[in-house]
Amino acid sequence: VIYTRVSSQKQVIHGNGLDSQHAACLAYAKENNITVIQSFQDAAFSGKTSDRPGLADLIKFLKKRREETIVIFDDISRLSRNVEDYYMLKIQIHKCGGKLISLKDDLESEDPINQLKENMLIAFADFDRKNNAQRVNSRMRARLAKGFWIFTPPVGMIFKDKILYPDIVNSTLIEKIFEDYALGKYLTYESIIDSPEARQLINLKTNQPYSIKHNFIKLMLTNKLYMGVIDYPKWGIKNITASHQGFIKKDLFLA
Repeated sequence: VIYTRVSSQKQVIHGNGLDSQHAACLAYAKENNITVIQSFQDAAFSGKTSDRPGLADLIKFLKKRREETIVIFDDISRLSRNVEDYYMLKIQIHKCGGKLISLKDDLESEDPINQLKENMLIAFADFDRKNNAQRVNSRMRARLAKGFWIFTPPVGMIFKDKILYPDIVNSTLIEKIFEDYALGKYLTYESIIDSPEARQLINLKTNQPYSIKHNFIKLMLTNKLYMGVIDYPKWGIKNITASHQGFIKKDLFLA
């Protein structure tokens, strides 16, 4: 059987993607007279954890087999990028009658040198994953500190060229809710839930109305992004002027 994996949607399309991995594994099987009976893949799933649908299907398949099954993959990092998970997964595959074949390294050798190399390979894959995550996190923190929102846009806003803008559809309704709340039309969050404006709020991805509850309204009325301010205490970023223009005036937000 063949197993392929990429960790991002971009890799699904470009680079050493699923198709190129699969083609290389097929070529190896053909050269070594190995019959490929099934293929499994995980598109846009991290190697940090073994909790992947394609991998789960592979294990189920191996458990049903009653003979040795060769598991071919491009390299050790496709199978896992976590030291602990890798060895647990290797043991599990062996118990199911599987044998690992990496196109780049011998992962089944009993030779001490090859075993040392295997240990080093998975250790480096684990280090590389953690180091990349730390580097990405640092870049995200720096961008957020400069006033650029980097997470999912709040209801009523969308990204254009990585900058937040009012979506016009929901932002107008949200502004009206703020105005009515400031005027005392609504005394509680619950009373806003049944308002005409709240009922018209639409998820632009699904084109369906939002399921609005107390916390939804609370988060909306306290979201400083609406007035052009970024507040993210978790990363030590408090009340900095955002790069985007808010659509709720400060005095209205604080009313």
